[in-house]
Amino acid sequence: MSLKTHNHAAFSAFILGNPLYRKYLLYSSIFLCAGFILFKLLYPSADYFTDSLYYIMVATGDDNGYIRPAGYAFFLKGVHYLFTSSFMLVLIQFLLLQASGLYFFFTILYVFRLPDKIATLLLILIVGNPLSFYAANLVASDCLFTILSLLWMTTLIHIVYKPSWGYIIAHTLLLGYILLVRYNALSYPLVVLTALFLSKMKRSGKVITGVLSVAITVLVIFQLQQHFYRKTGIHQFTNYSGWQTANNALYMYSHVPRRSWEIKGTEARRIHRMVKTFFDTSHVTLTNISPREGSLYMINPAGPLKNYLFTVLTKNPKIPFLKAFSITDVAIGDYGRQLVLQHPWEYIRYYVLPNTMVYLYPPLEQFEYYAEGRTGLFALAAAWFNIEDPQLTCFHPALQQYVLLLAPMLFLILHLLLGASLYMVRPKPAWLVQHPTAARVITLLLVFVLANALFSILASPVVMRYQLFAFTVLLALVTVLINAIPPLRKLLFGMKDT
Repeated sequence: MSLKTHNHAAFSAFILGNPLYRKYLLYSSIFLCAGFILFKLLYPSADYFTDSLYYIMVATGDDNGYIRPAGYAFFLKGVHYLFTSSFMLVLIQFLLLQASGLYFFFTILYVFRLPDKIATLLLILIVGNPLSFYAANLVASDCLFTILSLLWMTTLIHIVYKPSWGYIIAHTLLLGYILLVRYNALSYPLVVLTALFLSKMKRSGKVITGVLSVAITVLVIFQLQQHFYRKTGIHQFTNYSGWQTANNALYMYSHVPRRSWEIKGTEARRIHRMVKTFFDTSHVTLTNISPREGSLYMINPAGPLKNYLFTVLTKNPKIPFLKAFSITDVAIGDYGRQLVLQHPWEYIRYYVLPNTMVYLYPPLEQFEYYAEGRTGLFALAAAWFNIEDPQLTCFHPALQQYVLLLAPMLFLILHLLLGASLYMVRPKPAWLVQHPTAARVITLLLVFVLANALFSILASPVVMRYQLFAFTVLLALVTVLINAIPPLRKLLFGMKDT
C-alpha cells in the first residue's frame, strides 16, 4: 500500500470514530498513568540544574536571570499562581507534553493512511519515549519548548493539508511564544515560508499568514531589544549569542598558528590575551578537546570568557550582573566573529564538521546524572516551591544514563534511515501527482529537519534534551517514508505492497 491521504471532514470524528484509535487513546492513557507513577517513585523530586535557577530568578522578578529566554519563567510564574508544588509543575509539563505528542501523532495518521501495524509502532515510540519523562521532570525550558513546537508543527501540517483561520491564528501565537522560550525558534520562519509555499491557500491567505508570522517575529525581537535596552542600555535581542559565537570559535584556536591572528579593537585584544594565556597554560589538556564538550569555554569559571566577565565586574563593582553580562556579550561576540572570519576553513574543519557528528549523536548532558549529581536543592528553588526539606531524592542518580543509553544511537539511526529512505523513494513526477498532499507534508517535515540541523550545528549547543522535538518529528517522518517504500516496508515490517 502506497502513501494515501485522508479526506475525513472533522479531525475529532476521525479519531473518535475509529475503534482502533479510541483504543490508542485508552491504552496510552493507562500506560502514561502507570508510567508516571513508576517514574515518580524512582524520582520523587523534580530535577534541577544551574539553568533552573535563572528561570526561577526571572519568575521571582530578579532581572539578573535574564541570561536565558524568559518564556519558561513566565510559564513557571503562571503555574506557581495555581500550584506552588514542584510535583504539580512536573505533572502539568508531563500531561501537556504527552497531549501535544498525541495530537501530532493523530495528525500524522490524519494525513497519511498508515497501516495499523506501523501506526501502532509509531504510537509506542512517541508515547513510550523515556526522554519525555525526564524532560517533564526537569525544571527547564526543554519540555515547554517541545510542547509548543509540537503544537506549532501540527498546526503547520494542517495549514498545508487543510488550512483554516483557526490554525493560522494558533500558529502565529505559538510562533511568538516559542521565540520567547528558546532562540532555536529563529529557524522556524524558514519552515513557515515552506508551509505557505506548499499550502493550497489562496494568495491572499498566504500573504496574510506570512505578514502575521513576520509581524509576531519582529514584535518579539523588538520587545526583547527594548527590554535589554531599558535594563542595560544596550540594543540587543539576546545577551548570549556573542558568548556562543566565541565558544564555538575557540575550538579551532589551538589548531591555528598564533602569529596568524590579527585582532582589532581594544576589548577584543584584551580578550585575546586572556585566551592566549589560557591555552598556553592548559595546552596539554586542551589539544584534544572537541565540540562534543559543548559550552566548555562559556561555562568554565577558569576559562578566558568567564575571566573577562569577572574582570568587568571587578572594575565596576556596582554594575548589575545583567548589564555586565550584556556588555561582555558584545565584546566577546565581536572577538568570536573576528576569529571565524579570519580562519573560516579552520572553523569549518575543527568546529562545524566535528559538531555535525555531535549533532548526529548528541550527548545526554543534563540527562546523564540526576540534578548534576547534587543531593541538595538550591535555596531559591526550595523557597519557590515551598520545600522544607532541601534534600533531593531518587532511586539512583546515574540510573537515567542507562535508561537513556540508546537514545543518541536511535537519533543517529533515524538520520541514517531518513537518508536511505530519501535515496530509495526519489520522488518521481508520477508519485508527486498521485500523492500531492503527502509529498507536501513530507517536504515540510524535511525542511524542518534540515533547518533544525543547521541551526543546531552552527548556532546552538547540541545536547539530547534540545533535540526532543526533532526526535519526535524524525520518528514520524521516517515511519511515513518507510511506509512509502515497499522494499523497506517488507524488510522492516514483513508487509507486502497492496
